[in-house]
Amino acid sequence: MRVNIIRLENEPGWSLEVENEHGTSTVWDDLFATDDAAHAAFRQTVDEEGMRAFLDQAVVILFRR
Repeated sequence: MRVNIIRLENEPGWSLEVENEHGTSTVWDDLFATDDAAHAAFRQTVDEEGMRAFLDQAVVILFRR
């Protein structure tokens, strides 16, 4: 499992992506105010749903346009 928390130079917030061992990504739609807030969202998901939340599933997360 790889957790990526990044902020692009021209973006005000932090992006959160979790990539599993098969290369499937789970990306949060909303940006976070801080990198710590993004990490807290990851930990909350693990605490509530377990790591199974990031297994390969036929779930599509729509991105805002």
